[in-house]
Amino acid sequence: MTITYLVLAGLVIAYQVWVSVLLLKAKDTYSPKQLVVQFFLVWLLPFLGAVICHFFFKLTGTHEPPQEHQFIQASGFDCDNLTNHHIDHSL
Repeated sequence: MTITYLVLAGLVIAYQVWVSVLLLKAKDTYSPKQLVVQFFLVWLLPFLGAVICHFFFKLTGTHEPPQEHQFIQASGFDCDNLTNHHIDHSL
């Protein structure tokens, strides 16, 4: 029974660390005051605070784009202006 509680506590702490890392990655999105409040919420209300901050993190869409999209953007290809252009194959 004690091992179960230790595993559960480890999972909660790991989740809180993961949400904290997400907040750190989004430091350009939130004001410093918002970040402090969110960190306090994550660590002073175990699990519940992390769930609330994770929910709002996903709700505001402050997550990173997929790696493939970053690679395409780095290559100079404009993903936002994709249109169907007629290509003339006759030379």
